[in-house]
Amino acid sequence: MFIEDARFVAGPDGSPIAVTARINGVEMSSIPLDPGNRHYAAIIATGTDITPVPDAERVAARRQVMRASVDAERDRRLAAGYPTEIDGSPATLQTRPADRANWQTAAIRYATEIAAGNGAIAGATIRDADNANHTLSFADAHAILMAMADHGVAILARSWTLKDQIAAAEDEAALDAIDIEAGWP
Repeated sequence: MFIEDARFVAGPDGSPIAVTARINGVEMSSIPLDPGNRHYAAIIATGTDITPVPDAERVAARRQVMRASVDAERDRRLAAGYPTEIDGSPATLQTRPADRANWQTAAIRYATEIAAGNGAIAGATIRDADNANHTLSFADAHAILMAMADHGVAILARSWTLKDQIAAAEDEAALDAIDIEAGWP
């Protein structure tokens, strides 16, 4: 059996998960790292050197996984709801995508009332995640919605910072130094 160009293939975390090689002139890809697999066994039996996963490939694979993890955490946090206080009691406002569009509409309406001099009028209704309605002044309701927007912007900013750090990491040690779990609002 003639084997050439054997090299490891990186998995999502950058570690080797398979081998590619040309065996008897046929390109074989995704050969499992399993001694029971006849192609892998032949590579081992012939003593063929297997080229390690190149550092750049490992780093690229890890970057991709880390970026996806950051995106997932960002999306989870954006959809988890905004904890706040209304009339002195804790409340959570829903922040799923459709909810965010509704809150934007309400914020525009409340800002219009404030601009018209009606900020102190208790004409704004906020419905929390427990389906309780809270009637507030337009100014107070608008302030809650602006704080919720600030919270969302802080989540986005954290994801951008992490993605910039991931993109700038030149090696695995630099990627290891990035804590994608810390620093979220």
